[in-house]
Amino acid sequence: MEKNWAGLFEALNAGTIPDGDTGLIATLRFLGETKYAVLEFTPYRTVRNMRPLEEEQGVSFRAEGEKIFVIYEPADYVRKYDEPYLREPGEDIPLRFSELEAIMLPNNDRLLINRDSYRSSGSVTLQKPDRGDFAMYIFDRGNLVEHAKTFLDRVLHDDFAVPHAARVQLLARFQAQVERLHAMDT
Repeated sequence: MEKNWAGLFEALNAGTIPDGDTGLIATLRFLGETKYAVLEFTPYRTVRNMRPLEEEQGVSFRAEGEKIFVIYEPADYVRKYDEPYLREPGEDIPLRFSELEAIMLPNNDRLLINRDSYRSSGSVTLQKPDRGDFAMYIFDRGNLVEHAKTFLDRVLHDDFAVPHAARVQLLARFQAQVERLHAMDT
């Protein structure tokens, strides 16, 4: 049985990502030892000029297209009132609060997701992850939307213990964005 997602670096090294594939690159980075995290979804079709970094410690590429961001913000996050685009490197995303939807959790943590996918153009460097961070590739095996939704649901449930009702709410917004991005591929 084929997997619906795999570690990005493992898939690149094994050559299992087909040329022209319309899957998604999903990255997650935590802020130090906190639960603050930024998830970023980049369509693979927008990736150009991918090349390995020295000593195979990561990859560098250009990505020109839409992105989806999800932030998990714990209640004790000290910069919660700072606009996301003004936060420290590694904590920031290129969006303002007015461009995000917030979903409050019962423990006063919150999830943030962009209202519409964000159009970006520029170079991206992905280091091989550590400390629980990850870089994954979600394959398009005929049902990218469901694969991406299942992937995000597992991350929210397993890594952040997000309650079911909040996951459903966030996943509905995420699904609409992935459907729109995927429609651009067909």
